[in-house]
Amino acid sequence: MEIRKAEEKDAEEIRKLLEGYPVPMGEVKKNIAAGTAYLAEREGNIVGFADGKIQGEGKDAYGRILHFLVKKEFRGRGIATELLEMLKKEFRNRGIERVSVECAIMGKKE
Repeated sequence: MEIRKAEEKDAEEIRKLLEGYPVPMGEVKKNIAAGTAYLAEREGNIVGFADGKIQGEGKDAYGRILHFLVKKEFRGRGIATELLEMLKKEFRNRGIERVSVECAIMGKKE
């Protein structure tokens, strides 16, 4: 399993992973370009994704995690934790000390 920064070339595979969820791909692409999007890859296949962005400026700035998903068959293996840690590290490297996560209750995607 490899956790790495998402690249522009990954956008189509990320779109497929997020299919069925109300995720604006324009926003995902902006986060990829900003270097605040990560994916989990196994044998060349994307099995997890997380992205975020920096909100506010100066001392009021904070990291906001926007989209976060691991394929059902890969859950329970610590992948989500690794993705979250990579995003937190990215925010820390940019001087951000606070991180916000929001959760929406949605129907299951099987």
